[in-house]
Amino acid sequence: MPSVRYPLAFAAVATLALAVSPRAQDTSSSTPRVQETSERPAWQEHGIKPQSPDSPFEEVVSGLYFRSKETQAMQADDFNNPGFLAVEQGEELWSKVDGAAGKSCASCHNDAASTMKGIAAAYPKWNEKLAKPVNLEQRINICRSGALKAEPWAFGSPELTAMTTYIRNQSRGMPVAVKVDGPMTP
Repeated sequence: MPSVRYPLAFAAVATLALAVSPRAQDTSSSTPRVQETSERPAWQEHGIKPQSPDSPFEEVVSGLYFRSKETQAMQADDFNNPGFLAVEQGEELWSKVDGAAGKSCASCHNDAASTMKGIAAAYPKWNEKLAKPVNLEQRINICRSGALKAEPWAFGSPELTAMTTYIRNQSRGMPVAVKVDGPMTP
């Protein structure tokens, strides 16, 4: 994995953050800006009903619906979306042998496009062995330290971020399906 990718990825994300930041926008006008209402994306036909009957919302939908058309277009374009650098890096890490066991993620899980489809949409999940909920990043590190006999990646590290992004991408467009019953009851 070329070391130049990480600085470029972070520079791209930082540039995007500045471009959409309210502080970066022209504030010389005394007229308040009204955000243009965006049309609901076609893929977002799976809004869900809130669990609480006291919720003020009729349904819960992705935050993408509330973003500008420009941001929606950038996020829908895999080539222009800076997050896809992390997807590519995660894909490389998926097949990279690491740890004393001489395995990679692909050694156990084969092709992520099929074996990881829908997985991220179900996290966090209850972990019986730990007797607590774990998120996807924790689950990745459980696999690393267990099956791979590799050091866990630090939370927020480029490697863990890339792997998490790659696995989450396999659930792209799927509704979140976190179980909140049994031991996961709030």
